[in-house]
Amino acid sequence: MQCNPASNASSNLTTPLVEQRVLYAELLEVYKYYIGFGIFAVITNIVCMLVVLSKRHMREKYGTFGVLSFGYLLNCLGILLAGLLRTHYISGNVYNSLNSFECFGRPWPYLFIVGGHLPAFALLCMGVERLIAVNKPLIYRTYITARARIIANIVCVLLSVISLLVGALAEDADEQPRRKKLRKTPTRHDPIRATLTNDD
Repeated sequence: MQCNPASNASSNLTTPLVEQRVLYAELLEVYKYYIGFGIFAVITNIVCMLVVLSKRHMREKYGTFGVLSFGYLLNCLGILLAGLLRTHYISGNVYNSLNSFECFGRPWPYLFIVGGHLPAFALLCMGVERLIAVNKPLIYRTYITARARIIANIVCVLLSVISLLVGALAEDADEQPRRKKLRKTPTRHDPIRATLTNDD
């Protein structure tokens, strides 16, 4: 996962900064669409959430639609932030090579992960609810209450957050061997420290 679309440009130190800006000028045009569509999608999802939350009856019966819109809202915010910040990085010639774990220092991976999983869990709950309503109408009318829907929505949010934590921990575990290797690599400026590190 690359946070910076021009993450490899920093390795080419002989290329003038002006040429790098010209090289990635097409990406600036692409990220204008990120920003435009991101703003449009954020506004539409906010409207959907306000409609669902406007009345108590709709909150109780269609609360999952509100959770679904909230998940899409997070995803769209990620698109918007990615477009804005990547445009800033390219315009300012800030080309840093980042690994996957360092990518978590940017704001949009969190929004993409939670915003990607939350709608999926919400759609799963909606599908299960409709399946029960069609095949087991008596069970549906007895057990699928407003309280059950609220619990299901909370579970969807918790699962999305847990998936984010699992992803971060897994990426950190993959990154630890590389860190150990870097610590054991002798450096030109401090050979004594490198020797002590190798002895450990």
